[in-house]
Amino acid sequence: MKKSFALFIGFAFLLSLAGCGNQPETAVTTPASPGTTVSAALSETQPQATASAAQTTKPQTSTPNREVGIPYAYSVQELWCKNGENDIYGKLYLPKSAPTPLPVVLLSHSFSLTHASMNAYCIDLAQNGYAAYCFDFCGGSTNSKSDGETTDMTVFTEVSDLEAVLRRFEAMDGIDKDNIFLLGTSQGGLVSALTAARHPSEIRGLILMYPGFSMAEQITNFFRDPGQISDLQLSAFAMSGMPVGREYVRALHGFDVYENIRGYTRDVLILHGSADPVVPLSYSQRAADTYAHAELHVIEGAGHGFNRENMSIFGEYDEEVLPLIHAYLQAHTV
Repeated sequence: MKKSFALFIGFAFLLSLAGCGNQPETAVTTPASPGTTVSAALSETQPQATASAAQTTKPQTSTPNREVGIPYAYSVQELWCKNGENDIYGKLYLPKSAPTPLPVVLLSHSFSLTHASMNAYCIDLAQNGYAAYCFDFCGGSTNSKSDGETTDMTVFTEVSDLEAVLRRFEAMDGIDKDNIFLLGTSQGGLVSALTAARHPSEIRGLILMYPGFSMAEQITNFFRDPGQISDLQLSAFAMSGMPVGREYVRALHGFDVYENIRGYTRDVLILHGSADPVVPLSYSQRAADTYAHAELHVIEGAGHGFNRENMSIFGEYDEEVLPLIHAYLQAHTV
């Protein structure tokens, strides 16, 4: 009876974490060759990215200036990165007519979602003068356009993917190497936090949205013996819509999240819903205490996700979330 209950709890946790499915890809973009630079991309004429992008872009009545809230027009293009033998698919959102080098935000998606879940945030960032890059983790979703199988993915393969993306942008012309920010949601938040701790001098700022800091503890409690992981237990993961392998579990089993994120000592912005049923608010509260400098904003009434693209079931909260992101970036861009 206890084992059946534990399986149910594990399934419920992962079903929520997965957002109950993947969202369809709707964007139409222009592909960029692997050697494309930001400077080259800014000089290219780009088609409109998507219908939603066209609707979101406000009419420009005067010179764009992110400091006074006049939005930049923007372009979107496909951009591939390389991590060993794996190709990583992503989209680069660029503000038009913005002064270069550009500050950049690298966005990491949640468990089982794709780069498309970060679309609204990328649009907003580009309108505010930032280059924004969202990408598919290798094996990070059954709908991923990157290489890799979901059964080969772990939190640490995703860290490796983000590190490869970071290297790609550090080598790009037109990117401000002193202003590289990471933003991650849920598992992507955990991945961003671990990556920032590994590269503290390279990451100017870190934005974590309902980060998955509970995952290691929940997996450790659910899978009592990492050496004896049954097919039935793994099937609970598969039922969430995305099968994972045993290594996914073993990589997080007994892992001390807080000890491994504290190495990032610059300012951190954490946003977490008060009604999150997947990752309790207490995990972000503990993270705020762990970091040397962190600011936690509780989004009242929000669950695990702040907008429709991130499978929010309680409503839309970006009107509250975006100004907090703007203020943080403005205060920390040098």
